Amino acid sequence: MTALTALEIFTNPHDLSISVAQGEKNGKFGLAICRALEHNYKILIITLPCRETLDLIIAFVEELLMEAVNFGLEEQKDPESLTAALVPAGTPGVLTTDLIQAIVSKLRECQQVDTLSLVPAKAT
Repeated sequence: MTALTALEIFTNPHDLSISVAQGEKNGKFGLAICRALEHNYKILIITLPCRETLDLIIAFVEELLMEAVNFGLEEQKDPESLTAALVPAGTPGVLTTDLIQAIVSKLRECQQVDTLSLVPAKAT
């Protein structure tokens, strides 16, 4: 994932459409992470079917989303970073681990999620 893609995911968590699907030829699962309807489903990340099971592809989605969060948080710490200037640490509306868990849960339920109206589960 590029830095620009990671930041686009990190700073637009309620404008994403994420899908996982099984390929017809090899039976493996692939994924697509796109901006949502407001951005005409612009593709950010897409894979060929590359994981053996639904659980593995969902774990891969979670890994990619966590990578975006970790990158964004590190960028916020760098005072020279454009990200720190535009989205300072503590700014609401960035991708969080709670929202990632809500996305993962929805993917397990129906293999597709638009994050516009998705509310993260409350931390316990």
